[in-house]
Amino acid sequence: MSGPGTTGEDLADRPPAAASKEELQQLRRRARRSPLTWLLDVRSGERALRAAVHGQEEVGRQLGKLGPGWYVLHSVPVGGTVIDHLVIGPPGVFALAVRNHLRDRVKVTRRTVKVNGRPTSYLVDVLEAPALASGRLSEACEQPVEVRAVLVVLAGQFVVKRQPDQVAVVGRKQIARWLMEQPERQGYDTTTAIHEVARRPGTWG
Repeated sequence: MSGPGTTGEDLADRPPAAASKEELQQLRRRARRSPLTWLLDVRSGERALRAAVHGQEEVGRQLGKLGPGWYVLHSVPVGGTVIDHLVIGPPGVFALAVRNHLRDRVKVTRRTVKVNGRPTSYLVDVLEAPALASGRLSEACEQPVEVRAVLVVLAGQFVVKRQPDQVAVVGRKQIARWLMEQPERQGYDTTTAIHEVARRPGTWG
């Protein structure tokens, strides 16, 4: 999802859903200036942003279950988009995109994610940010850093028939366990070094 540009803050200090909350505040400020904006923007946009905030905060709480040796950055801006959660740990680096469909049925197949029977573009949409993040981190670390795409779903009913090839699709309650079950690919020193680079706004600027 789109979001604010890079600031001078330590990204490790950003709370979950920081970018979505900022967008929501901007939408509400525009609505106060124009009743027409309220009708056209807020009714359609505010509900989606509230759902995004709730979803990212819930996933942020789940990620709090990760043990020592794991690092989580929230709302990381890269290339005009925002990574909801960037997770760095022994299995590597993961860019998590959150989709909140708590009132809906979500079905995952090898080729698509369907919401209430309707195909979405999620499997394509979530690939851009990890690719950009991999490029920025590789450049800043002066060594290749792979960033893997993960779609985290909040759903009333969640069914995975088959995992897609390029994106892991995981339910919100399973995400911490899923991450910890991934094979270890890097040591503590590498994990810490990547985190130190990733938390700097200049890495993403």
